[in-house]
Amino acid sequence: MLLTVRDVEAELQLGRTRTYELLRSGEIPVIRIGRVLRVPRDALHRWIDAKCLTSPTRRDAALSCPQEPDHRLSRPSDP
Repeated sequence: MLLTVRDVEAELQLGRTRTYELLRSGEIPVIRIGRVLRVPRDALHRWIDAKCLTSPTRRDAALSCPQEPDHRLSRPSDP
């Protein structure tokens, strides 16, 4: 239910520094229990979904969602 910072790093495939930046800025929802940071799994997934719905910026390129392939660029197969 609650993820550690390392869990979030693995989930987002980001480094420790960038993950802590996102947590400290409040961009990723966080629960503070004393000095310990935890991220609710559902909140992280909603944050990821919200990032997929907005156009990515250069800084968010690591979090950009895969695009559907453009089939107009593929050649039709010969019969």
